[in-house]
Amino acid sequence: MKLGSLMRKGVPIRPLNLGGADIRTGGKLPGPDEGVVTAVTKEPVAGAESSSPPALSEVGIHVKREGRDYLEHLSRWDDGPTADQVVTALQGCVGKPVSSLWDVDV
Repeated sequence: MKLGSLMRKGVPIRPLNLGGADIRTGGKLPGPDEGVVTAVTKEPVAGAESSSPPALSEVGIHVKREGRDYLEHLSRWDDGPTADQVVTALQGCVGKPVSSLWDVDV
């Protein structure tokens, strides 16, 4: 199964959830497939209790674009691989363009 084929309620999880641009100071949101992957991590879901089930985690994609660092998250998907499996599969994308993520077998 390719990362790009994962779905949430019938909608593809692609593109990444963008973050890190400060629009108030003239920052612009980068395109969803721009930049280079610098790390892949498992991140806790915001607001989740520490006692929450481990399923409440997201895959964090650390990206460098135009000299700035961004932390983006894959949307959660309905079924298929666990977050741990996706993190492991995407470790090989570190140093590669964000666009390379979607063809990785997870």
